[in-house]
Amino acid sequence: MFLFKKEEALFAAEQFCYGLQAWTDGFVTSKDPLADCFRNEAGQYEYDENKAEELAQSNFVRNIGVIYDFAATGAWNGDNVFSSAMVLEDELGEPLTELAVFNEIFSHEGVNLHGLNGDNTVDIVVAGKDVITLLRELIDLAFARYSLVVDVPITLESLALLAGVSIKTVRNATSLKGADKLIIGSLYSGKTTVESQEAMRWLLTKKGFTGPYLVEEMPVYETYLTLGQFQHHCLSLMKHKKCSLETMQSDLSWGDDSIEAMKKLINLQLSDKLALLTPELLKQFGEYCEQEHLQKFVTQGSKVLASTLAEYQSNALFNV
Repeated sequence: MFLFKKEEALFAAEQFCYGLQAWTDGFVTSKDPLADCFRNEAGQYEYDENKAEELAQSNFVRNIGVIYDFAATGAWNGDNVFSSAMVLEDELGEPLTELAVFNEIFSHEGVNLHGLNGDNTVDIVVAGKDVITLLRELIDLAFARYSLVVDVPITLESLALLAGVSIKTVRNATSLKGADKLIIGSLYSGKTTVESQEAMRWLLTKKGFTGPYLVEEMPVYETYLTLGQFQHHCLSLMKHKKCSLETMQSDLSWGDDSIEAMKKLINLQLSDKLALLTPELLKQFGEYCEQEHLQKFVTQGSKVLASTLAEYQSNALFNV
């Protein structure tokens, strides 16, 4: 997760635009385009208020301001919980499409403004970072969150950004053998990816993830590869039904043991009590939560519960 304020991001965008314009002017003039550019001890360009206002109104700087909150927290217009992905997809699509050009050109390691303007002694630094690194971090995180919205595979690097963890933590999650294993998908441009539905399931277990949350997006599973996926589906069903374990117990006349077993599943706690989640109980749960594909839900849920419980009991037998 990046650690710089919106004002710093906007200033970095201004510095980038000013430096890039000064450098490209060299292609159409015979004089040194940098001769009149003054840089302070921090390596930052200095210019008058009129130039600052002109830069602030540029498309690039305005787009950085538009995406900042979404990149930082997943919020759009002050909210990070959405009933539909359509609003985010439509309204964020335009600024991100324009910023994609920046990513395409300046995504290579080692590219920064001192390399562009010919000054090999001082980088342009804002908030402790050279401006291109700072802007790349911001735009990369915005695109990572947007990937969840438009339902496209997400790289492990993007997952690390979204969860606020190291890439090592994400790679370790793909190697787990337990209930919370992160299931990897296909390769894209030589990088390992995770399907957006699986990425969202995993992110929802991480304290560092702040959205966007798409409450109307119901996960669709043909089968459950981990208990974590089944847990995620059950939680989603309860959110759509707007029910709690307490209301379920009352409405379905479940005993305390059944509710305790369901609580173990919801909290992803392995226990012998999971054996109480029988096909009949899952059928009652699915009917109550209005699960459309009830038979598949019960059959596949029973399978992953049985295999997980068998592994848990076998490990306990041998103190693993």
